[in-house]
Amino acid sequence: MSDNHLVPMLYVDDEPLIQDLVEAALHEAGFGVILAATPAEALEAIKSPGLRGVVTDINLADPMDGWEVARHARATHPQRPVVYVSGLCESEWIVKGSRKA
Repeated sequence: MSDNHLVPMLYVDDEPLIQDLVEAALHEAGFGVILAATPAEALEAIKSPGLRGVVTDINLADPMDGWEVARHARATHPQRPVVYVSGLCESEWIVKGSRKA
């Protein structure tokens, strides 16, 4: 599949090694990946009208965390899916408004 036919997704993570792994997995799954290493980069990329979804790490080394990035993404484009990824304990997820799987 050529890059022109990949579904554009935003991936937000501040860990370069994790970025590389997830970017490769998303690309293999048919997604074109726009990387954001900071919440500021993510907020700018969220404005892109062609973006089909957002995948964000929760624990970003910034005053703004992935929960806030996701809230902004949903406020900007309510129908755009948001996927959360994290090594954190799931107990915080419900408190932050994410449904338990």
